[in-house]
Amino acid sequence: MGNEPSKQHRRKSRSTTETGPRPIPGRSTELTQMIPDQFTSLPQVTQALRSSGLESCNLIIGIDCTKSNEWSGKRTFSGRSLHDIDDPSTYNPYEDVIETVGRTLRDFGGSNSVDCGLDGLLTTVLLACCADEDNIIPVYGFGDELTCDRAVFTFAGQGQAGFPLENIRSRYREVVRNVVMAGPTSFAPIINEAVNIVNRTGDYHILVIIADGQVTRSVDIPPHAVSKNEKETIDAITYASNFPLSIVMVGVGDGPWESMIYFDNYLVHRKFDNFQFVEYHKITSRFSDPQMKETQFALQALMEIPDQYRTIKAMNYLGRRSNRVQPDLPRVDVFPPPQPIENVHHSHNYGVFQPQSQQAQAGNSTTTTMQCGQTTSPSAPLFGSDESTRPTLQHRTSVAEEELARLQDSLLCSICEERMKNTVFQCGHETCQKCSEFLSHCPLCRQQIQVRIKRFG
Repeated sequence: MGNEPSKQHRRKSRSTTETGPRPIPGRSTELTQMIPDQFTSLPQVTQALRSSGLESCNLIIGIDCTKSNEWSGKRTFSGRSLHDIDDPSTYNPYEDVIETVGRTLRDFGGSNSVDCGLDGLLTTVLLACCADEDNIIPVYGFGDELTCDRAVFTFAGQGQAGFPLENIRSRYREVVRNVVMAGPTSFAPIINEAVNIVNRTGDYHILVIIADGQVTRSVDIPPHAVSKNEKETIDAITYASNFPLSIVMVGVGDGPWESMIYFDNYLVHRKFDNFQFVEYHKITSRFSDPQMKETQFALQALMEIPDQYRTIKAMNYLGRRSNRVQPDLPRVDVFPPPQPIENVHHSHNYGVFQPQSQQAQAGNSTTTTMQCGQTTSPSAPLFGSDESTRPTLQHRTSVAEEELARLQDSLLCSICEERMKNTVFQCGHETCQKCSEFLSHCPLCRQQIQVRIKRFG
């Protein structure tokens, strides 16, 4: 699991704390048998995939749109936002991962296959591994201004179920320019939406989540306790182990990654080890050859898939059994993608969608209305519900108002977002005095705090 050697005896002694996952009726009381990272080469993974009987699968992609992306590229992306798309000739980390996933998990043997110039080793994996059976991949974002930690939005437009792998990056560029990044960070909504998809189809899926780091936790939470968002994520991962779903978390940016390693290694109350964490920059920074980077990423990302699929088959999870745990299924709101607001001069906006009750009065309004469609593909639903219109958000009528709001936000402590900044560290970053007392490292640049200067006025 992850990128470190397995220590199975130590994992069995750990738990998710007393506030851990809710019990699921009928679940075994035995602790999860963790899957070790047992392969050292792609041919070994290929052979294991063939032995497990996995010939194809369905993919779901989740993209982190939380505000921490704006500062989590200080070390790994030259201080730029991880979602920066200003330079069309340069891929940001999310695009890097999307393209690598596309080349690694290409639809094998079909008309949509593309010759990417990969060597025979990686091609063998493409032929033996997992690619979406209909080559339509649902893509979701989470953590933006509207969805926060409660919902997701689809990247698909009206009448679309998803995209072929080779089209996901271009659609990402179209959508992300309109996203207002926010938070807090929770992976529960995207995991629960994947569970709903899998429950409807009964088919095996791989959920690939691309994210920049920690689930949100307050500085005043004791070290051995979990925050609300952490508990929700733990519950979602644990609940997902009742379904034919593998979760691959790809970490981009500077981290930190403690939560991801914890989710990967120490959630012992799952029915099976269903979570794999891969730190993208740690893997790719070791190699200069692009081919070797992709090979090593594929090895780490697919490391646990053979054993996971073998366990899923042994547990008889596959097949259309939509009523298996229907009463407990989490409901997830799925909103349409954000759209640009015309004639307003700022870089990130949300489209204004009228609620259905107001649509009849709209007349000849040019406001776009996103109608929810029915599922047209077993692995790629259009939207989450029949009334999934994006709620109306106020127009930003003035650049001055926008700048004033941004200035006011910049004066607030980035930790509690309640008190004014009044304590300066030696690196130049600031928090409020109360939050600074709990910090050993700067939350923005991660330098160890050696000087705290309280300013007045």
